[in-house]
Amino acid sequence: MIHPSRGRTLLTGTAVLMLALAACGDDAETQQPTQDAAEQNDAETAGEQEDGGGSAAGPIIAEAQMTDAVGTEVGTLTISEAGEGVVEVHAEIVDMEPGFRGISIHETGVCEIQSANEYGQVGDFFSAGDHLAGDPEEDSGVAEGEEAPEELEEDPELPPDVEPEEQAEVYHPDHAGNLPNLLVTEERTGTLTVLSDRLDEDLLLDEDGSAVIVHTEADNAANIPERYAPEGPDYETLTTGDSGARAACGVLEAP
Repeated sequence: MIHPSRGRTLLTGTAVLMLALAACGDDAETQQPTQDAAEQNDAETAGEQEDGGGSAAGPIIAEAQMTDAVGTEVGTLTISEAGEGVVEVHAEIVDMEPGFRGISIHETGVCEIQSANEYGQVGDFFSAGDHLAGDPEEDSGVAEGEEAPEELEEDPELPPDVEPEEQAEVYHPDHAGNLPNLLVTEERTGTLTVLSDRLDEDLLLDEDGSAVIVHTEADNAANIPERYAPEGPDYETLTTGDSGARAACGVLEAP
């Protein structure tokens, strides 16, 4: 025979156990939808990454395979739509010496070694011409209170027989083809992705085409402190950013 007090104890213990089991069941039911939602979000994120959904890039409008002066392929550059009036420029470089390098879009879609530029100078990939200038900015760069120069002064850095009026109307760093420097790592690879509102399909794929150039030195964006150049940067700096020789070139073409 079970004593009444022991019976009450057994019933109480059983009730507590049943309540605990019920609570566990409720927790499991509550956690399951949360876990399912989290797993679904993870799967969607992974799918977006595989499809490139995490990038702003849309359809490719121009692409180039870059080679160096001996014909070795050293990288690619793609330019894609990335919204109204904006493109994404993506460059990947391999097998180049480490360090910062200038990279820019040039005005002519021709990549020839030991070729002449419009001034008769000869060098690797000079056939690609100068930086792609684009349209001059409305802001002339003249500070308030200053007077704009009436005429261009002769620049000793100009090639022979080039008149001042033949100088570029758009200077560094306001060229449409100017891009940030590319860092090549100790593993001899580099990647650059940047958005630009200065480039578009018509400008890149016009009658003369365009090309991408990777330089041997970093581009200073014509940023020369006044203490070094009281009269401001010279013509070479304004047009090239002192980025050195042309190490690689690729003609931009429609995909």
